[in-house]
Amino acid sequence: MTISGRNLALGMILFVILSAVMILLAPDLWDRGKADDVADVDLALVAESARRANSSYHAPEQIRDEFGDAVEIGEFPESGARVVVDPSGDVQWVTVRGTANIANAYADLKFAEKFDHELRLNVHAGFDRAARECLPWLLERIDPERPVRLVGHSLGGAMAALLHAILESRGFLVLPAVTFGQPKITDAEGAAALAHLELLRIIHDDDPVPLVPPLVVGVNK
Repeated sequence: MTISGRNLALGMILFVILSAVMILLAPDLWDRGKADDVADVDLALVAESARRANSSYHAPEQIRDEFGDAVEIGEFPESGARVVVDPSGDVQWVTVRGTANIANAYADLKFAEKFDHELRLNVHAGFDRAARECLPWLLERIDPERPVRLVGHSLGGAMAALLHAILESRGFLVLPAVTFGQPKITDAEGAAALAHLELLRIIHDDDPVPLVPPLVVGVNK
């Protein structure tokens, strides 16, 4: 591991420790959101979304073996993100991979807020930058007149949620997005502004990632 890699790893460990301390000392800043009754959840959709989220970590040739040659895979060097587009079938599936490299980890850690002038709300700076890097590539590969569903895990879930909001604001026919272990993408005011969006956010009670960042962080406009 390089020196920069070790420094980033140490920074992430310190961030997790500080987050745990803040959860204990200031629990009101760490809101989990509203829980849905499991009876209201489409478990078949959850299972298929989980299969695709898991597949996004596989080698490209394995992804195509699983979902066909029509699949397109975008790799984005600045954020380290990967986006998998499957246009086959009645629904266009867009799956965003979670943290898998140093660039992804850097995007995770840049959790100061910035003002997104398109969505008109404060967003997590690192997630927004990663989503915006992928957006032009994605727009060239999806049909705005066909349904599109976004899926992602961890960092990929945060990016999927942001891309879901952006596409919806641009008139795309977006189906409910599904995310796993997704950290927060905005503050309480932003969450209220996005409350009309259909997003199924699946978390584990013992997973600290969905609790970060806290509700109060700095804003860089």
